[in-house]
Amino acid sequence: MRAFGDIKKGYYKAINDQSNFHDVWYALYTLAMAETGEGWNMLMYDTIQAKGAFACVYWIIFVIIKMYVILNVLTAIIFHKLEVNTR
Repeated sequence: MRAFGDIKKGYYKAINDQSNFHDVWYALYTLAMAETGEGWNMLMYDTIQAKGAFACVYWIIFVIIKMYVILNVLTAIIFHKLEVNTR
């Protein structure tokens, strides 16, 4: 929130009235939207225009950790539970 909270509206319109970093709930909503892969690149472009290279590094790390690691672990847990239940 501190890093991107002062961005009012983005050039690519990914940061707007509904998805922004102005308070905790909007920030969580925006990050949950980005976690699913929906428009995260436009969020990245909007924050890069406002904050520079720091934003690029932040979003790359966020995507690697959230999308690829956590979602894959959750998928593996679901498949494991399904496999155990079918035995």
